[in-house]
Amino acid sequence: EIDYGKVVLKKGPLMSTKVNFKIEIIGKGQHGSMPHLNIDPIVCASNIVMALQTIISRNTNPFDSTVLSVNSINGGSENNLVVDRTHLSATIRSLSEKSLEKSIKRMEEIVKNVADAYECKYEIKYTEKIPLVYNPEEMYEKVLKSAEKILGEENIIKEGQTMASEDFAFYMEKVPGFFYWFGSGEENHKKEALHSKNFYCSDKAIKPAVEVMANAVLDLQK
Repeated sequence: EIDYGKVVLKKGPLMSTKVNFKIEIIGKGQHGSMPHLNIDPIVCASNIVMALQTIISRNTNPFDSTVLSVNSINGGSENNLVVDRTHLSATIRSLSEKSLEKSIKRMEEIVKNVADAYECKYEIKYTEKIPLVYNPEEMYEKVLKSAEKILGEENIIKEGQTMASEDFAFYMEKVPGFFYWFGSGEENHKKEALHSKNFYCSDKAIKPAVEVMANAVLDLQK
């Protein structure tokens, strides 16, 4: 979405920390004509979906960017039967590690208590956790000056955040690092974000990106 030859340099939180997880709700299936003999996991799962939304609206500081999305719910039969199990998949993302951990804790409490209320059992399985991409302030000024020498101050964009995640954060936990966003858009091409079917990356973006990073390596040694 940004033209080649430009770069986004942002200090502090840049890309969200996230956790992906699955929830299995376990009830007791019977014929739909005998509700008193059933423990319906679909009813329980539906209430869990709605209750989880209150984590963002009632448990999260409005100034902490945090998102909770239930992205799938699967379970059921064609007509007559109440099934034993229903499955949910979901993600929590935040620009604050503290907010993410609080959201996970509240999610676990809500799932447990709602399942208990509907006489269901449950299992939570975490499938992926990625840390926050955080650009340290002590590196920012050096990186900024280094990029300005190559691209010029007019081609530096100093604002930008996303709730998308990036596993480069694992490297940044081991060694000091700085994460750039380089523009790759070009005139006469649609400018759409990564993962869009219309995403276009200009080959002309390679040279300025390499020059900026190589120059930063040299400058950071001084």
